[in-house]
Amino acid sequence: MEDITAKNVLWGLVGKVVPLQGIFPLEPVAVMVGREKLTSGSEDILRFWCEKKEAREALSHRKVKVLQPDAFEEVDWRAVYKTLTCKQVCGVARTNEMQARYTPNHCKTCPSCGVEIETCGHVLTCEELGRVDLLHKLINLVEQWMKDQGTEPTMRRVLIEYAHGHRGKTMGETVGRRGGRFRLIAQSMDKIGWHRFMEGMISVEVAKVQSAE
Repeated sequence: MEDITAKNVLWGLVGKVVPLQGIFPLEPVAVMVGREKLTSGSEDILRFWCEKKEAREALSHRKVKVLQPDAFEEVDWRAVYKTLTCKQVCGVARTNEMQARYTPNHCKTCPSCGVEIETCGHVLTCEELGRVDLLHKLINLVEQWMKDQGTEPTMRRVLIEYAHGHRGKTMGETVGRRGGRFRLIAQSMDKIGWHRFMEGMISVEVAKVQSAE
């Protein structure tokens, strides 16, 4: 009976944020890294927290200024596609500006607007109509993917509307009169900002809403 009960609990966690492992009643000693308990085979946990500490220091460095420490803590780093995000925020993605560094006579100009240098930042903020239209189409594809994955409907609509806003609205304005958990998402996301959100940095509050479904 206990085995069946345990399996039912595990099945109930599918698609949700797994709760942190606690200390057993008769467990005399436990080693914690961050808020997680180390057990045998916990190398990934230790690696994650060590990398997170290094990333926090690097991204908030005065010469980089990608994320301030308070904004860094709002990001759900377990959900971030780190390779793509790292290339984007470090400015080493395959833009014309980057290619010009190692390709002689390569044009740095944005191929869409033909005015600005195509940097990683410009890719998201270019105002040329064709590129803006493409961005909105890509956001719509993300929305369809979120539907297919069973994302909480209201949260999906809020995140997609925020993305379509193209820096024109804060998450607080997007959430509007929706209260409770969505107000927490708004406060958190507005610390992260639209630009970083579009690079893949999403709030820890989003996972909390999804896991409550």
